[in-house]
Amino acid sequence: MRRRVILAGALFVAVNSFPQPGAAPDRNNLNWCLSSSPQCDFTRLTPAEIGQIGAAVRKRNLENCTSGRAGCDPTALDTTDLGAVVAGIKQRNFEKCRLGAPDCDPTNLDEKDAAAVAAARRQRNFDDCLRGAASCDPTILDSKQAAAVSTASRQRNLDRCLNGAAACDPTMLDPKQAAAVVAASRRRNLEHCLNRSVMCDPSLLDAQQARTVAEAAQRHNLNDCMSGFSSCDPSRLTPKDRTAVEAAFRERNFQSCLRGFANCDPSRLNGPQLAEVADSIRKRRGTRTGR
Repeated sequence: MRRRVILAGALFVAVNSFPQPGAAPDRNNLNWCLSSSPQCDFTRLTPAEIGQIGAAVRKRNLENCTSGRAGCDPTALDTTDLGAVVAGIKQRNFEKCRLGAPDCDPTNLDEKDAAAVAAARRQRNFDDCLRGAASCDPTILDSKQAAAVSTASRQRNLDRCLNGAAACDPTMLDPKQAAAVVAASRRRNLEHCLNRSVMCDPSLLDAQQARTVAEAAQRHNLNDCMSGFSSCDPSRLTPKDRTAVEAAFRERNFQSCLRGFANCDPSRLNGPQLAEVADSIRKRRGTRTGR
């Protein structure tokens, strides 16, 4: 008897908490409730407004479920919507599996989708093997794929060898490739020697290359000497070159003396040059005195 009294009292409070017919609608409260705001007060809603809220909640839940968002509650879906949502879940999972995503659930694939996912995985593995990726699993390649991967691997090794890379494996080269690699190595050595690189190995030069390098070295040394560089080696100059270098030195010395530079050697000046330098000195001194 006491329980019936309590239930009757609760029902009376609940019914009387709703606005009475004819009461003005509270638009702000309705909007808060529609947007799931914490300011929503359900006790101030009319039955019609409660129906609106229920429809809005179901719509949001359906949208969350359809798009796979975390706010989805599948148990709140009706039968029609649940079928569409489940189909969407399966399709999204299929795409994840097909692309090799870590959150793929292979147990949720049907036979057709599982076959498509397996084919996509084999293709990704084939692509990885073709480019020599560490993720390559050669054990799942078919015979045709294995042959293509082997050819690609030999080509990558040939490219490394031709470029002088440390990862070159000369044991993978056939005789024709080995000859091409040796020729490329000799060309690189010739370039090193022509550029006076420390990587130059003169012992690898053939007779023609040695002559070419010697001529280039002679030109480099002559240019260094003509410019007065410390890298000049006068002992390597020919008599003709030595004459040109001496003339270039005298001209540089003359210019240094004209400008009053510390490296001027007046003993190397001839008569006309001495006169011109003396005149230049007088002019500089006169300019300073005039100030």
